[in-house]
Amino acid sequence: GIEDEEKLRKVLKIDNPSICALINIKQDFFDLENFFSGGRFCVVLDSIQNPWNMGGIFRTNSAFSIFDVIVLNNSVFPFSPRVIRASKGFVFEQNIRMLNNVRDYLDEKCISLIFENKKDSLDIKDKKIGEKIMNSNVMLVFGNEEYGVVSKEIFKNYISVKIVTKIDSLNVFSAHSIACFYLTNLISSNDKPS
Repeated sequence: GIEDEEKLRKVLKIDNPSICALINIKQDFFDLENFFSGGRFCVVLDSIQNPWNMGGIFRTNSAFSIFDVIVLNNSVFPFSPRVIRASKGFVFEQNIRMLNNVRDYLDEKCISLIFENKKDSLDIKDKKIGEKIMNSNVMLVFGNEEYGVVSKEIFKNYISVKIVTKIDSLNVFSAHSIACFYLTNLISSNDKPS
């Protein structure tokens, strides 16, 4: 009835509640045990607030065959209607976990690349980064859109990375796309037989 539709509009924050679906969230959605699906890269989203950014990141992940995603802290819910719409449904290809902390789950073979704009951050093309990622599982960590910072206390074994541009900052979705392009190309060029 109309009363139910009004409630749905309020809860879902959408204009047309007739196009909605129930999503079965996996039991291990809040646990990192048996998380990694075998890829070299995992994307970590720390306090991402904009559903369009998150949806765009999921779409780009699928384009680069990156399927493991950890959503941290105060981020938008990855299965909200706006994220699903922005992702064009590619959110359902992603292996997603929502956590408050990843530090306890990380072993020494996992390196975190934290993208930020600091003077002492390494250029994304620095050879040290290339050497590290060739021998490790890699978490690509992207922080909040407004502040561009991440919660470093929940990571260990991380490298601060900057993408050299003529501007002070990049939209998190754009920074994610550039990082995925560069790092996946780096991996594939090093995997080719010489």
